[in-house]
Amino acid sequence: MLKSEIAPKLLPFLTTAKSLTKKLENLSKKPLTVKVLSQKSRLLTLTEKKMCQLPLHRPILVWERKVLLFGDNPPSQMLEHQTSNQNAWIEATSLFPYNSLLGKNKRLKHLKNTPIGYILFKKNKELPFKRQFIILPHHISRQTVYQLNHKPIIIEEIFLPAFLDFLLQNH
Repeated sequence: MLKSEIAPKLLPFLTTAKSLTKKLENLSKKPLTVKVLSQKSRLLTLTEKKMCQLPLHRPILVWERKVLLFGDNPPSQMLEHQTSNQNAWIEATSLFPYNSLLGKNKRLKHLKNTPIGYILFKKNKELPFKRQFIILPHHISRQTVYQLNHKPIIIEEIFLPAFLDFLLQNH
């Protein structure tokens, strides 16, 4: 169960309208490390189409990118016996409908180990968005639909136990 004392400390990270990447880097005092878990094409679910206000009656192909974000203890600095993912702060899934990957947005398919926040919030801008929160016994996540150059993209960020522990101990 999430500890009640974490809520006030986590709220600024959950609700920021600006770059979560920048906020996490300010907290850890160093750049985030990104570990790409998977990148693939798949179809949007009905729920995801509704979130993006896209047509429900036809299949929509997206580029899905799943990553782990590490703040204070990236995988390369861990001891050999540690599970390489246990110190991840955030598990993020980005969904880019292929019709959103046109023009300036096509670089989103080639992020590699770059945090998406570097691209989305370049020049400190704020983007139009809709957001919902999901609270489960062991984590909290946020799902955000951003409008990037008038095209929808979905980003889900799960705040993992290592981040919540770091917040309790250091913030």
